[in-house]
Amino acid sequence: MDVNNLQDAIFKVDKPGFEALAMQLFHHQSVHCEVYKKYLNHLQVDSSKITNSSDIPYLPIQFFKDFEIKTNKFQEEQVFISSSTTGTGVSQHFIKDLHVYEGHLQIHLI
Repeated sequence: MDVNNLQDAIFKVDKPGFEALAMQLFHHQSVHCEVYKKYLNHLQVDSSKITNSSDIPYLPIQFFKDFEIKTNKFQEEQVFISSSTTGTGVSQHFIKDLHVYEGHLQIHLI
């Protein structure tokens, strides 16, 4: 599934479809997010063998402080920065399209 179809699917996912979509997103990220791909390689994780969302490796939070975590290359429209309450540096979350981000929040959190 291409990135536009994945983006559309995120807005329409229901509980029964969550697992399949989570796996599609994981496999997409494991190929197109360079930092995540290198991390999986370091862990010696073969992404093709991950078949359940509960087995998806999470990126350590420190990575969001040390690296630009992006899927594919893009010019971010917005960067959310943490408050660094622990004093160990700020985390950054790069947003490609703020309208997509806000739309997802409105559907799922409001």
